[in-house]
Amino acid sequence: MSGQFRRHLSNNPYAEALMTPMRWCKNTNAILPKYFLQDFDLVKHPNPNQKEAWYAPGPLSFVNVMPWNIARTVEQDETITYTQKDETPDMTSQTKGGLIEDKVTADVKNARPEELEEDGESIENWREDSHRGGRYVTYALSRKSLIEQIGKSKSLQIKMRAQRNGMATRGLPEERIFRPDMDEVLLKMMQRQAADALIARSSSNRGTKKDPHRFIMPVDSWEEAQKHVSGGAILYIPTEPSDDMNNYATLDVEGANYGAKVAVHDLNFLLGDEVERLKQEAEDFVGQELLVLKNYRSESMRSLFLLLWRLQGYLAEPQIELIEPRQY
Repeated sequence: MSGQFRRHLSNNPYAEALMTPMRWCKNTNAILPKYFLQDFDLVKHPNPNQKEAWYAPGPLSFVNVMPWNIARTVEQDETITYTQKDETPDMTSQTKGGLIEDKVTADVKNARPEELEEDGESIENWREDSHRGGRYVTYALSRKSLIEQIGKSKSLQIKMRAQRNGMATRGLPEERIFRPDMDEVLLKMMQRQAADALIARSSSNRGTKKDPHRFIMPVDSWEEAQKHVSGGAILYIPTEPSDDMNNYATLDVEGANYGAKVAVHDLNFLLGDEVERLKQEAEDFVGQELLVLKNYRSESMRSLFLLLWRLQGYLAEPQIELIEPRQY
């Protein structure tokens, strides 16, 4: 494996998604890399009079999405505050953290200074969740249609805690509440987080004139986008509404040795009403139909790519086609 290939692979968000630990969705019986699932924590209600436990979206979708020089939201702190202290520990983040830290250490040593200066990332604080306490975690396929079904079905909610018994569950309330509108709550959280990250990465909010389009670059045509995308992704804001929304649109880059096929994200489809906030708070998006999200080498940029792709999968509506038998 060549050094150049290893360098590209270490900054490939899709490879990072595939190497996450395998987890089980009990409602679909799917066993997939953890990235493709939504984690749910059991948390206490802020009101002490509420004795039941509540399912709350875990941090998997949101960890490290914002640049390191941006303060974290209170929402994330509150999630940690109300986590049960006597629940089943999820050690995967700590285990994975040790493995990836070695890779990050090597990347940092070999990186050029300009690759580190923007985020101010360091080895000491590279993971937001590296010091989280033990969590009672359960998983469901990260698909809006499934989360909606779970919110409406007590039997599906009971399945979520299947095979979780013994000492690990001591102290947990028997009554556990899964919000009936969890599918919309989770969607709004992801849309808001993605919009916040795009706003923070835009040239008008970075507070520097040096290389203003380091992360997001407005372009005037698909041909120009091909020249600059270089393994990144295309942010597409259609000027006219269309019923033909391709859930998995891609752009082929001619002559590229790496990143010959890149994702095209329809922001109207992914972010909904948050697109208007994008245009209000980030000048790059005003009156712009096409932008390039660059493949910048940092943990937070890879997390942003993964969040946008997670939104694609969350909103996707699979179309099952009949597979014709082969004729011999």
